[in-house]
Amino acid sequence: MYELAKSGKVNGIPFAANTGLTDNVEKTWGKADKTESAGSGLYATYSKKNAVIGFNKGSQIIDIRSNDPKLHTLTLSQIEQALGKPTDTKVNGDDTIYIYKASQEFQLKFIIPKSTGKVDHISVFDTIHSINNMAG
Repeated sequence: MYELAKSGKVNGIPFAANTGLTDNVEKTWGKADKTESAGSGLYATYSKKNAVIGFNKGSQIIDIRSNDPKLHTLTLSQIEQALGKPTDTKVNGDDTIYIYKASQEFQLKFIIPKSTGKVDHISVFDTIHSINNMAG
């Protein structure tokens, strides 16, 4: 997981943050089940693929999220055994987000709700291209 994150990728998803475009996602997977705005981008949900693809205003992929059921068994202690302590931790409502720096550009995030104590989904986030260059 960590090795793939270094190049902006997530296991089982054929696209990469930074180098992929939403056009490629639509050509390969078709239209998203839903698309919504969040943070600095738009997020397209592909339920059948257990994936959410985030992209910036320029249609460049900035975030690849996987909620593959295989991830739902992972706990923070297992993640820390493999990767050590996270670089950063954030709280968003009931979720704690454990952030690892995979490379200069990419973060690998594990989102764990308090209610389960297990990974809900992971995110490989492009910290460089997620900045809205059109903003003030």
